[in-house]
Amino acid sequence: MLRIIVSVVAGLSFLLLPVQYGQASQTTGYITWVWQHYELPDNAFAFTLNTSVPSGCNTTARYAVDATKPEGKAVMATVLMAQARGKSVIVQGKSVCDIHGDAETVSWIAVNPN
Repeated sequence: MLRIIVSVVAGLSFLLLPVQYGQASQTTGYITWVWQHYELPDNAFAFTLNTSVPSGCNTTARYAVDATKPEGKAVMATVLMAQARGKSVIVQGKSVCDIHGDAETVSWIAVNPN
């Protein structure tokens, strides 16, 4: 009986592992390109880093946010400030391209203090 219990527990232990739904990208680099489009329904603000590479749905190596939302405006301000000051940033993507179809949606961004 003990063997059966141990076998069942060991067999089901994979359920305790975290599920990963996609490979969100995290990139560190300098802002090389910014883009704002008000005429599209998505009001996308997008940018590229010097180290960006296409992956998954992100076929353009760009990151994007909705420029009409507070979090999008905060990312825009951070990107423009970092570019103006010559600072590198760390960007975490969400592994989806739901703001602009070929650019990964930003989860968070941080400016490197150096």
